[in-house]
Amino acid sequence: MHKLFAWNLAKTASRGAQAANPYGTSSIQGRRPSQEDRFYATDLLPGKRGCSFYAVYDGHGGDRAASYATEAMHKHFIKSSGYKANDLVKAMREAFHATELEFLNIAGREGLRDGTTAVCAVIQQGATEDTLTVAHVGDSRGVLCRAGYAVALTEDHKPDHPSEKARIEALGGFVSFIGCWRAMGILAMSRAIGDLFLKPYVSAEPDIKAMALEAKDEFFVIASDGVFDVFDNDQVVQIVRSAPSPEQGAQLLTSSAFAAGSLDNVTAVVVALRGY
Repeated sequence: MHKLFAWNLAKTASRGAQAANPYGTSSIQGRRPSQEDRFYATDLLPGKRGCSFYAVYDGHGGDRAASYATEAMHKHFIKSSGYKANDLVKAMREAFHATELEFLNIAGREGLRDGTTAVCAVIQQGATEDTLTVAHVGDSRGVLCRAGYAVALTEDHKPDHPSEKARIEALGGFVSFIGCWRAMGILAMSRAIGDLFLKPYVSAEPDIKAMALEAKDEFFVIASDGVFDVFDNDQVVQIVRSAPSPEQGAQLLTSSAFAAGSLDNVTAVVVALRGY
């Protein structure tokens, strides 16, 4: 065991201390004029499958899309046909689609241009093993700590990624470099919920990864890009590992990102896995 990593999960003083998987959260406005990040965490969704749900949303153009996703995504997840059938990949896809459709209807009525990234993670407890399902759009990110090393759970949806650029151009759109690569010369990501005026080029179709958790999996982090603007995945894992609890790990990560010069809102959710 790494000498700095010694979480006592039975006594962890985090927001989710009573959960099977203790967790911690932290969100700071940072150097931005407003706070457009949101997060959601629950250690027990309704149903018989022992599911916990965690999410980070990073709004742009306003906070309406992020706020709406925070309220709606997990509700659509548990209402979905996939959840009822115990198909969590399908449930994630259905939840993203339903959240997107509803928000676009609101945006159309109210003339909103808001959009948001989304990274959502579900742990399902099983009789013999637990599983982790992660879905995302945009550049908020998930990373797993496995035996002290970082394992990427997501890949940022950037407009200059060859497959994303090809998808946008096939729809008649374009990608241009204005300070960074931007979809339609505007958005620095190629997938997001909302962004009504950039449809269909900016997609809300999530990438989804499902995996069995292993005994050497220690924790995972989901966070907004304000963290990853200044730290890579390996650095994120080592910062969190140096903290005495998931809650303190989340707080240390966001405060460290701010101290390292992040110019964005900074939000992190840390979920402990070791000892499940």
